[in-house]
Amino acid sequence: AVGLDLEEVDFIDSAGAHMLGELSAELRASGKRLVVLKESSQVHRVLKMLTRAGLLQL
Repeated sequence: AVGLDLEEVDFIDSAGAHMLGELSAELRASGKRLVVLKESSQVHRVLKMLTRAGLLQL
């Protein structure tokens, strides 16, 4: 697993969301997964929305 600490991140734009989706897919293809260790409330909302839309698997 690859852990991310996003506690100090206040904003994720579409490029950042795309990068996280690509990273997650690459890790899954190699048998690993992306794990968010900490996140700000703003980032939590974005990640939740992306996960529900099927664009990100954590």
